[in-house]
Amino acid sequence: MVRNYYGSPMLIKLPERKILVNLSRYFLFAVDCKSGELLWSYRLKGAKDDAQHSNTPIYTDGSIYLVFGKGTQNGTTRLELSPDG
Repeated sequence: MVRNYYGSPMLIKLPERKILVNLSRYFLFAVDCKSGELLWSYRLKGAKDDAQHSNTPIYTDGSIYLVFGKGTQNGTTRLELSPDG
């Protein structure tokens, strides 16, 4: 069975670094663009194997906003980033 993740990766330019934010089946995560280091991950609550993640997160005013529908228990989520990502 093919799993669908249609969201696009998101580049966030912070004063101290650039980070790439993306979704996997069970996590939202951020990677440092220069070093490739995993900076953090956020487990999607109740994510199921057949969940479809078709929304790209939005970054504004220091926060990442996620909207999920069927297949997770997240609903709408706001994650506040520290200045260094």
